[in-house]
Amino acid sequence: MKDKASSLTKQLFLLGTLSILGACGSTQPSNQQAVAVSNASSPTEARQSASSIDSQAVSMLIQISASLARKNQQPDVWRKDISNYESQKVARATSKYVDLSDRVHTISDANKCSTRHLRIIKQAMVYHPSSLPMLSVLLDCANQYDMVDAQNSIADSIVSISSELIGSSQNGFSDNTPLKVREVYEAEYLLDLAGIDLFDTEMVVEKDRILIMHHGIDSVTNQYSLTYADQTDFFISSIKATLSDSELTYFDDISSIIDIKKQALLSSQHYAVQIDSYRNMLFDGEYEELLETINTRQQDTPLALAFRAQAHMALGTFDAQVNVQDDLVYYAELGIPELQSVASQALLRMDVEGNVGIVSQAFMRTVDKIGLENASYLWVRTFLADSEFNLYLDLLAKQLDTHVVDAWKLSLTNFAGTRPLLSSSLRKRIKDFYTVLQAHQASDIAMQGTPQK
Repeated sequence: MKDKASSLTKQLFLLGTLSILGACGSTQPSNQQAVAVSNASSPTEARQSASSIDSQAVSMLIQISASLARKNQQPDVWRKDISNYESQKVARATSKYVDLSDRVHTISDANKCSTRHLRIIKQAMVYHPSSLPMLSVLLDCANQYDMVDAQNSIADSIVSISSELIGSSQNGFSDNTPLKVREVYEAEYLLDLAGIDLFDTEMVVEKDRILIMHHGIDSVTNQYSLTYADQTDFFISSIKATLSDSELTYFDDISSIIDIKKQALLSSQHYAVQIDSYRNMLFDGEYEELLETINTRQQDTPLALAFRAQAHMALGTFDAQVNVQDDLVYYAELGIPELQSVASQALLRMDVEGNVGIVSQAFMRTVDKIGLENASYLWVRTFLADSEFNLYLDLLAKQLDTHVVDAWKLSLTNFAGTRPLLSSSLRKRIKDFYTVLQAHQASDIAMQGTPQK
């Protein structure tokens, strides 16, 4: 067995690489959400006074948009650009793109459309012409300067690239069919174009892959939407492209590199990883620390609300939190599974026998929307975070069909697989949860074998 020093050597070695690669092209949209073509500021809202217009920047935008317009007239050009970027797998050229991309998103909004900033964007697009983040910033600038022709050519490019990426990927409806993305935030741009308004993004780091779960509302159907994206292949190939054969011997397997990726995202306070850290605080019983952290960061997304509600339930202060209760009901009624499961937890804590039928029906409605596998995973991890689930789980299991209980057991197994370093308390909780479900099934089998009188 290799000692801790060896493990630390691995981490320090790759952290040096990641300081350049960052999140492997994970350029964060400036508002932590997708930059939408449809939601971009209108020219009237964004029009500047003549004295504040940067004439050199306008000239550069005209130049770039004209080049994009020519590309849009050639059906295969974006497919080739996408293929070229994917084939180079962050060797030298793509790491330069990541560096320039990071610089773009550290510039203040006031200077976002300056000549200097646009020059950096133009340089970044030399290495990654099909970059949705860069094109989306350009679109913002075209809107700001009220440049209709530029808006049209840039928007057309974004739509063409997005269509190509979506057409060559999986549907993203489950963790078995995730969208394949080149950058952590790329799926957010794609989903925005598909009419999905995202409200939360969370990272699920498994042993051999990095999944990103996107929670949103479909702007057409007004229904909850869950989409998975996977950056693993691109990230792993990118890292390997920067290392020599001898350097690769530092790592036992892919999971070593994945762990470094997670640590890099955590250290940079990547907001998608913060969600996972909040959930871990719930599992570890750090309720007051969790509430303080969420309040300090002023996070009011639905998932943050779910964690606050669970923490207050555990502390016995939920009854006094009228605002939390009202918001919980509001989001649960919108059909957001995480909030429905937490609201169900609150109902079961208040009156198990009176509410267990309502809760089981609520779960099946979630199944109708996002499928049994997804619904089971989201609900099971909510109940796992409740140290008092033993008060209601047995009665709830009796309301569920055998195939549902099987799905819950599988979700427990999958959940444990995403957390290789389980605390003793969480390991015991998973075991107890599984035991209740197993006992319920054994009871069902015994009842079925009882002779009829």
